[in-house]
Amino acid sequence: MKDDRALAVLCANGDREAFDELARRYRDRVYTLAFRMLGSASQAEDLTQDALMRAYTRLAMYDPERPFGVWLLNLTARLCLNAIRDRKSDIAKVERYGKAWRPETGVDERVEQRERERTLQRLLLRLQPDHRAAALLRYWEGLDVAEVAQALNAPVGTIKTWLFRARENLRIWLKEEGWQE
Repeated sequence: MKDDRALAVLCANGDREAFDELARRYRDRVYTLAFRMLGSASQAEDLTQDALMRAYTRLAMYDPERPFGVWLLNLTARLCLNAIRDRKSDIAKVERYGKAWRPETGVDERVEQRERERTLQRLLLRLQPDHRAAALLRYWEGLDVAEVAQALNAPVGTIKTWLFRARENLRIWLKEEGWQE
């Protein structure tokens, strides 16, 4: 099995199957990031397709010295931020949460978990778009602060401030919702 960098180089040289493999590897992560940023399953699906198409057409801009996943999530985050800025109306309510319920949990636990997920998603959508993008890339995607800074084209200090503000706002809002610390 080839690593991401090798596949990206093959794709840049015209191997479509190589990009199909990259798309299979990252489609779910791209969708999840888009869904959490936009709050709409249909918009996330559209943006996922757009991000993958743009990645394919812009592979010449990819630096094989960087991880492909970081580059693709950077592209996705920028598309999401653009979509948020371009949108004139408020973000639509969350249609559904993208994760499947675990079958081993009981009905009550699944309902409670689903409600927690909806609350968290609703609160994430209240964050400023830049703060939301930083938090999602750092805490959901596991990028380090320097990678988040590079992905969002902002200084590390700014990213740390955005992350602090995102955590503080979420903490306050969760407390208001009655969540235990």
